[in-house]
Amino acid sequence: MICLPALSQENKKFSPQDELKYIYQLKNKDAKVRRNALEQLGIMHSKKAVPYIINILNDPDTNVKMLAISILGTSKDNRAYQPLLNIFNDKSKSLEIRDRAGLSLAFLGNKNATAHMLKALETETDNIFKAHIIDNLGYLKDKTAASKIIPFLKDNNWQIRYFTCGTLGSLKCNDAVLPLIEAFKIEEIDDIKQQIIYSFGLIGDNRAVLLLIEQLKSKNYQFRRYAIFSLGCMKDSSVVPYIIKMLNDKHYIVRSMAAGTLQSLNDKRAVDPLIKALKNEKEPTVRCSIVRALAVFWDKKIIDTLINTFNKEADIAVKIDIANTLSFFNDEKSINALLNIAKNTNENCDIRYTAIESLGILKAKEALPLIQSYAEEPTDALMRAVCAWAMGEFKDKSSLAILNKLLKDENESVRKEAKKAIEKINKNN
Repeated sequence: MICLPALSQENKKFSPQDELKYIYQLKNKDAKVRRNALEQLGIMHSKKAVPYIINILNDPDTNVKMLAISILGTSKDNRAYQPLLNIFNDKSKSLEIRDRAGLSLAFLGNKNATAHMLKALETETDNIFKAHIIDNLGYLKDKTAASKIIPFLKDNNWQIRYFTCGTLGSLKCNDAVLPLIEAFKIEEIDDIKQQIIYSFGLIGDNRAVLLLIEQLKSKNYQFRRYAIFSLGCMKDSSVVPYIIKMLNDKHYIVRSMAAGTLQSLNDKRAVDPLIKALKNEKEPTVRCSIVRALAVFWDKKIIDTLINTFNKEADIAVKIDIANTLSFFNDEKSINALLNIAKNTNENCDIRYTAIESLGILKAKEALPLIQSYAEEPTDALMRAVCAWAMGEFKDKSSLAILNKLLKDENESVRKEAKKAIEKINKNN
């Protein structure tokens, strides 16, 4: 799907005076000043500015005009609906301007726009504009549009077919499943076929299962990847053995997708294959996916596998995931392993932080003295912040003295975590 341009500085703080200043600057003679004012008003999501932004929709500067249209779309303010619709319907405007207005109407979310977009599909001749209209109907999430756009699966223009496939998926249109299956059989462009496979997952209709299983044998790894995703979306236990086989796929992205999908399906038949795959997997990103997948299964042999893998592992990201996954197993072995990781000063600091977080999640009382001692680490502010957070999870009054000291810490993050931890402890007691 096409997206509106992102605005930077989302976390910037503004005062009411700032808002008024930028509204006033919308009348400035300099287009750069007007544009900057629009950007700032967009960042602050100013409702007060909406009527003033509507007033500059006919700005002589195209860039200002385009930005005003975009900001009205993200404003979620229905006062913008009619002005944007007027631009969308105005054939005297450039297609670029009308296209942006259509996208903003979609972001605005007023489903009254559906009928106007469908009408435009009947009368417009520019294929790219029509393709974008179909895409925008996906943003609107109005299922009444589905039956009207299904015929576009057979359009001569590939962009129209591509966006039609995506929008039917976004609309979760069950009536589109059989037409999409037929479209897949005759489609020659791989990107469109890939979009159809993905849309089957969004729709979640089991009538697509056989086609998806067939695509697990495709030479195109993206077909295999998205077929796995879509099969996982079906929530059909019969697909589990097919996905398990994909843990041995030749492409690492496919293997990673298989592990992630087995995680979402949460079927115990996947435990042993995942453990075996973890032992044999050479690609770190796939090992990470397998480790995260194992987190959803309560089986003690997983703990031993994770600990053994950690001890042999060289990749930091995998070790961090293991330290995090051990927090799902409230068991003496996992707690001891996490304590050893946290104590190991030769270990990567991010791995140790994760181990401490996991011990906090598990509320392992034997870890509290260690965490309290590390909370006074003079040279590592992030360690102090993590320990402050963990003490808050324990909610133990014995941590209050240390946390009160941390309220005066030179590091702002440490002070914030200490304050939140104290509030948790006091609330609990």
